[in-house]
Amino acid sequence: SAFSRAGTTYSGVAPRANIIAYKACPTEQCDGSALVASINQAVADGVDVINYSIGSGPSDPWAAVGGAINDDGEAFLAAREAGIVVAAAAGNDGPNPGTHGNPANAPWVISVAAATHNRVGAGDRLAAFSGRGPVVPLGVIKPDVTAPGVSIIAAGITAADSTSTSTLSGTSMATPHVAGAAALIRSVNP
Repeated sequence: SAFSRAGTTYSGVAPRANIIAYKACPTEQCDGSALVASINQAVADGVDVINYSIGSGPSDPWAAVGGAINDDGEAFLAAREAGIVVAAAAGNDGPNPGTHGNPANAPWVISVAAATHNRVGAGDRLAAFSGRGPVVPLGVIKPDVTAPGVSIIAAGITAADSTSTSTLSGTSMATPHVAGAAALIRSVNP
């Protein structure tokens, strides 16, 4: 839902969407088994869309497919098979070619790059930090879509102020725009 601060109302792309958060990163490090468990729980809970802003450097998304699911990219294949839309951040290792991160480089997820917007200068420009294809080692063109990811006003909750905001940049700021759009589409066409 929307909230107001200092006379300004803030809202996400899909303000009436239900948000379910899965804690897979209790510290600065994200344990792979906890990530897979969170994705599997989202599938079991029957969510419609997953927004994923965790990743690593370029790697072959097919390397982990087969056998027990022990990789977030493979867990997203199971999510896709369950009809869930997955939007994943392309990573912030640009501007060189081949810097598109994993698991967003998997062909079964929507990978999201970050772009500028006209609130802070020239709009619709790929951010210099945004990960780029081709996907290593497949040569597939990714990311799939670009969304605003530079100087995004986001929740910045602190203990003293539950309605504070922060201005942040990254593909993790762009990905929720795409996940929100997917939620809106799913709401009218399940």
